Amino acid sequence: MSIVENSYVHFEGMGEFMDMGFDYENYTDGVTNVCFMSRRVNSTTDAATYLYVGYHLWTVRLIQPLILTIGMITNLAFLYVVARVQSMRTVVNQYLVHLAVADMLFLIGAIGKKLWQYCESPIRDDEGSALGPVMVIISHLLIYTNIFSSEILVTLVAFERFYAVCRPMVVFAASSNNRKVTNILCLIWLQSLALAASTLPATLQPYLICVIWPDDYKHLPDTWVKYGPMDERAQVYAYVMQTVPFFVVMLINSVLYVCIMREMERRLLAMERHDLDLHTNVEIRNQVSRMLVANGVIFFVLMAPFQFGSLILAIDRITGKRIEPQSLEQFLQVTRMMVYLNSAVNPIIYNVANSRYRAAFEEAFCKNQCLKRRSRRSPAKQLSNHSSVYATSITKASNSDSSLAGNTGNNGNETCV
Repeated sequence: MSIVENSYVHFEGMGEFMDMGFDYENYTDGVTNVCFMSRRVNSTTDAATYLYVGYHLWTVRLIQPLILTIGMITNLAFLYVVARVQSMRTVVNQYLVHLAVADMLFLIGAIGKKLWQYCESPIRDDEGSALGPVMVIISHLLIYTNIFSSEILVTLVAFERFYAVCRPMVVFAASSNNRKVTNILCLIWLQSLALAASTLPATLQPYLICVIWPDDYKHLPDTWVKYGPMDERAQVYAYVMQTVPFFVVMLINSVLYVCIMREMERRLLAMERHDLDLHTNVEIRNQVSRMLVANGVIFFVLMAPFQFGSLILAIDRITGKRIEPQSLEQFLQVTRMMVYLNSAVNPIIYNVANSRYRAAFEEAFCKNQCLKRRSRRSPAKQLSNHSSVYATSITKASNSDSSLAGNTGNNGNETCV
C-alpha cells in the first residue's frame, strides 16, 4: 500500500470535495483488499478530519434535519393547498406543484443520504456500510434529476409571466391547453432523468480507503469505501453538466425579469398620462415584482454560490491544476446549506410575497375561522382579480395610446401572478 499525499479527487455529483490521494496504480474495478489510498493518522487533529466534529457535527445533527423537516412540511402544505383550493389550480401553480415535488425529492436524496451515513458509520465519508452502490445511484439520480427539473420549471414560470405581461394577446405555447402542459411536464422529468443518468459515471467507482489510527482511535474502522469517478473525463463531464445549464438558465431568467419589469413600468407611465387608477396598478406591479423575487431571484441567489464553486473546480480539472481542498471546505459547507434551504423555503416566500397565496393557505387550513375573520374587516384585494383590473386599465389607456397592448386573454388572467 502506498501513501499518496497532496492531491484530491472530487467524488460527489453535488460538488463535495475531499482530500484524498489518487494513485492510478491501485485503481481497481471493484472493492478489493487493495487500498486505493492508505494513510497513517498521527494525532487527534488529523483524526478529526475524518470524523464528525465541529461544524460537521452541528450540521448533520441540527441544521440538516431542521432544513429537511421544514422543507417537507412547507412543500406538502403547498401541495395540499393547491389540491384543496380551486382557485389555485392555474398553469403557474402546476409548475410550482412539480417544483415542490422536485424540492422534496432533492432534500430526501441529498440530506437523507448524509443522515443515513451519519447513523451507519462514524467516518464522515464512509459510503460502503451506509449506502452501497444501489443507494449511491439512487441518491445521485434524486439529486441531479431534481436540480435539472427545478431549473427548467423556474424558467417556465418566468416565461408564463413574461407572456402574461409583455405579450398579453399571445398564448404561451407551453400552456395553451392542459394536455400540452401535462406533456411538457412529462418531458421535463424524462429529460432531467436522462441528463442525471449521463453523469452517473462520476460516482460509480468504489474506492477502498485504509487508515492506520493512533492508539486513542483504534476502535474506529480501519477501512471504508468512497464512491467516485470512473475516470477523469467522467468527473469533468459531471462538472460541466452541473454548472453550464444552471448559468444558461440564470441568464434567460434575468432577461425575462428585466423585460417584465420594464414593460410594467412603461404601462404605468401610460396610465399616469391618461389619469387612470394608478394606485391600484402600482400595488399590482409591486406584487408581481415580489413574486418574481420569490420564484426566481431567490432561487438563483441561493444556488449560484455553490455553482460558482463547482465551475471553479471544473476549470481547475480542465486546466490540470489542483486547488487545495481545505481552502474551499467551509465555503462549500455554507453554500451547500444554501442549496438545501432553497428547496425548503419556497412556499414560505410565496405566502410572504403574495396575498393570494396567503388567502389560499387560510382557506385550506382554517376555512371557517379565517372566512369569519376576513368578513369582519374590509375585503382585501385578491390577486385573481388583479390581472383583469390591470388589463382593463391598460385597455383604457390603449384607446388613446396605440403603443399599449390590449386586454389580456384567459391565459394572461391565469398566469400574471
